[in-house]
Amino acid sequence: MTSTPVRPRDTVAAIDPPPRDREREHQGDENDDEDSADSVYEPTDAEEEIDESMKPKEFEPESKRPKAPKKDPAESQDPFTCSPCGNYRIPKTLNSPLMPSAEDVDNHYVTHFPYRNWCPVCVESKGKEDGHITVEDANKGGLPIISLDYQEHESEQEEKKDPGMKAIIGKDESTGNVIAHYIEKKGPGDEWLMKKIVKDIEELGRRDITLKTDGEPAMIAVQGKIQELRPGKTIPRNPPAYNPQSNGPCEKAVQDVTGHLRCLKIGLEARLKAAIPVDAEILKWAIEHAAFLINRFSVGHDGMAPHERLTGRKWRRALVEFGELVRGKLVLKKVGRGKQKQQQKKLAPRWIEGVWVGQIGRTGEHIIVKGDGDAVRCRTVKRSPMETRWNYDKVISIKATPRIPAPSRKHPERLESKLVDDEAADRQKRGSTNTPGQHRPRREEDPESGAGLDHPQARQREVDIREMRITDSILDKYGTSDDCHGCSRKKAG
Repeated sequence: MTSTPVRPRDTVAAIDPPPRDREREHQGDENDDEDSADSVYEPTDAEEEIDESMKPKEFEPESKRPKAPKKDPAESQDPFTCSPCGNYRIPKTLNSPLMPSAEDVDNHYVTHFPYRNWCPVCVESKGKEDGHITVEDANKGGLPIISLDYQEHESEQEEKKDPGMKAIIGKDESTGNVIAHYIEKKGPGDEWLMKKIVKDIEELGRRDITLKTDGEPAMIAVQGKIQELRPGKTIPRNPPAYNPQSNGPCEKAVQDVTGHLRCLKIGLEARLKAAIPVDAEILKWAIEHAAFLINRFSVGHDGMAPHERLTGRKWRRALVEFGELVRGKLVLKKVGRGKQKQQQKKLAPRWIEGVWVGQIGRTGEHIIVKGDGDAVRCRTVKRSPMETRWNYDKVISIKATPRIPAPSRKHPERLESKLVDDEAADRQKRGSTNTPGQHRPRREEDPESGAGLDHPQARQREVDIREMRITDSILDKYGTSDDCHGCSRKKAG
């Protein structure tokens, strides 16, 4: 027996026929039955129910729609959430510093980047007020802009009106790289400084630039001297008179370098537990190192450091904390003027002890200052144990500076690596391995120094004993143990 297939009803056509079908119906006999389609096919009860659910409902005004009963606000609240009272406002509180681990403290003290509110050195040196809304720079496009400005640091000899330590600070506005050097006097008469700035601009990969300075006469003279020394096109640019805000990016660079220089000084004082005078020679190295750290470890809003924006790479060379004692490896052979020198004294020490004062950005070599006061370049250094890592006498007796890195050599202005035989000969002349220079008495009672700062207390790491994971490779290599529950479960699957 065959069942007759049930033809489904075209509900859409029955409810609302297409426009052409409506025109044909109007053209036909007006007395025809309107339900002719229904007379041919009679749906079942089940199909009637389906059709009623598929029919679109007519639009009802909102005023005629049944309104949902109002609920008590107290009943609609989450039972686990306390509704705020109406007679007070919830205050906005400051974030509470979290205690770091000992490893985080050691890594942070190497660079002091980024700023951490649990670090007393960062808070003392670089703590700021709440930020303000920044304004986008309208001067975009054209030649890359490099800004320069002077910065003077305070002196302790106020009665003599000593202007203190001075520095020149610059900034590449497109990448954010900064340059900073200690200066002895203002103006273009400092030949070493003029050549150094020209070399810095060359290492930034800039040929044609716009050199922007303020309206100070000494700085305008420096601007003209750099324009004369550079092979590329150098367009001078100066802001209006008495309007230092026009050189805003360089003012920000001065603020950053000064803040991190202060950070390095306070951090070193906290390690040595003694104050360092402002005119100490090691602070002249600290100015260079502050710019080095800002360029490679100060991450901006785009997630990149200035060095990464310039080169497309992160700085991978290892470094240590500024001012700590390290051991550097001397070179075994040296090539100069077509002649090659190799080590002849095979039993001479190949490592020397010195104070670490920075790295060379172009080669990645370390700069350490030896006990005789000269600075040398080393490719490899080793750290000392924490108990012997800091020595106030060796730090304060440094005589080398970035301008004169080797005072006792034939060419004191050159910062070079040293051969093992040359170091052995110098030791023989001195009569001892380490001859400390003239240094000042230890100063521990300066309330403005960082000597009284304590090292951050590290968070005690909880003992986390985890179960060993037994894999098939371990069982294949070592076999199973009879009294091991893990091996038995692994066998059972």
